[in-house]
Amino acid sequence: MDFEHFKRVISKGQVAPLYVLHGEEEFFIRESLSLLKSMFLKGSDPSTSLTEFDGMDATDPPQAGIFNELRTTPLLGAAGKRMVIVENADDFIGKYKNLLEKYLETHAPYSCLVLICKKFDKRTTLSAKINRIGGEIECKRLNEFELSLWIQQRARHYGKTVTPQAIQSLMEAIGNKPALIDKHLEKLSIYLDKRPTIQEDDVENLVRVNRTRTVFELTEAIAQKNTEKALKVLNQLLVAGEEGVKIISMLTWQIRRLWQAKHILSTGKKAETVASELKINPYYLKDFIKQTGHFTEVSLQKKYEHILLADFQKKTSAMDEQLLLECLVYKLCG
Repeated sequence: MDFEHFKRVISKGQVAPLYVLHGEEEFFIRESLSLLKSMFLKGSDPSTSLTEFDGMDATDPPQAGIFNELRTTPLLGAAGKRMVIVENADDFIGKYKNLLEKYLETHAPYSCLVLICKKFDKRTTLSAKINRIGGEIECKRLNEFELSLWIQQRARHYGKTVTPQAIQSLMEAIGNKPALIDKHLEKLSIYLDKRPTIQEDDVENLVRVNRTRTVFELTEAIAQKNTEKALKVLNQLLVAGEEGVKIISMLTWQIRRLWQAKHILSTGKKAETVASELKINPYYLKDFIKQTGHFTEVSLQKKYEHILLADFQKKTSAMDEQLLLECLVYKLCG
């Protein structure tokens, strides 16, 4: 079942003895886990009723930890609960399918096992048995329509409604990132206080980053060799949830346009030609032309090479993303 289906089932108090949470959307995995804890451990003390393992450390021998924990009688006896959570359970599931099937057949009524993994093979006998008890929760990435509906539901969680225009603005500003959208919805609900509806202007004021304008500000800071300002703008993009690969892509696009504009102007053509050939918004044209004056074609070529190298490093190295981008900014400002 998917996350939304699971929410409907768990709201009825139906808790299975075994769950497998998997998929690419980490936010929904954590939400599912939170719901399971609150429902199954209601009235129990988590310090004595909840045990967590890392599956990477629990694959040998399992009887010494996970399965023994599940069979241990709670402190409160029949009235007690015992939940065991195994993170990074991919290898654990693969190695101990038979023991997990046996646990399903002989589980204690007070126990619940939650396995969290990246991928789950649905072709196995174990998968079929878990499906029969409603224990498989696939936390998949939402499409645009599903994300729009989820934003409406999440806004209601904070006691607000949200207009379609505001939803669209949120999705454009943040992208398909439920965890980050959730944080901004919480921030908006606090900001609006008793006002019930989140409007597009609210999103524009508190959330939205004008990416065209922001990347222009970044290249302007680079042109002025103002490293402090450039790092500040970079941080604004990262806080807004922009991915490193997208920031590099925007920088590539802007530096290439400046380089092209510089060449067009060097042939004696006017700003209007630059606007026409590069499809530049007239609102930004004056500032764009002014920015070209801070560079030479040679310096733009060199900066373009720095960006291409950073793009290559982003795709091939394990270097921390923020550190890589900050190093790029230092090079571009140097």
